[in-house]
Amino acid sequence: AYGSSGFQYRLATTGDYQPSLRFPWLAAVVIRDEAFQPLPTGEAGLVTVRTSARFDGYWFDREKTRQTLRDDWVVMGDIGYFDEAGYLHVLGRQADRVRKGDQWINPRGVEELIHHHPAVKEACLVQNGERTALAVSLRQHWRNRDREKTTQELTAFLASRLPAESQPDKVTLMDELPRSFLNKILRREIRAPLNHVSAGEMSTAD
Repeated sequence: AYGSSGFQYRLATTGDYQPSLRFPWLAAVVIRDEAFQPLPTGEAGLVTVRTSARFDGYWFDREKTRQTLRDDWVVMGDIGYFDEAGYLHVLGRQADRVRKGDQWINPRGVEELIHHHPAVKEACLVQNGERTALAVSLRQHWRNRDREKTTQELTAFLASRLPAESQPDKVTLMDELPRSFLNKILRREIRAPLNHVSAGEMSTAD
């Protein structure tokens, strides 16, 4: 049985994707910045792949093809980094990132952290206009508690564990987080009502 922390650590990665007999079609995987320049080990950026198995492009979508196929590299749409052992860590989808000030935040880190609070059933960090919002659904035995106090407790929980620049601007409680038929959380359906509320707040302020 494998119980070592090293084995568990490797399970948290997507594996060693260096060219080998296991991946004869894979020429290289490189992490790049927004300017498409390679990043050093440990720094997170765009996951790009050079492979003989790549496709030629999207059907009648030149713009998406241009964004995905760059200089013989396939931009996977994921954000990740390589550790010192050569293992690839995927932090999430590029499209799911949120922006707070001049910094990009990968939702996965915040979502995994808030799950350590016993009240949390599900969590999803989304963009809410120029702000960031963490939508949370509660476990059943927490649902009859004072919602305002629970929100304050969750906010304090994050504030004690995250630097200010990575903390959500607000925490919002929802009965359930919407999911697709594949059981994937639908971020766009979480953003829509939050953005509607924000627009209403702005109109009231005006």
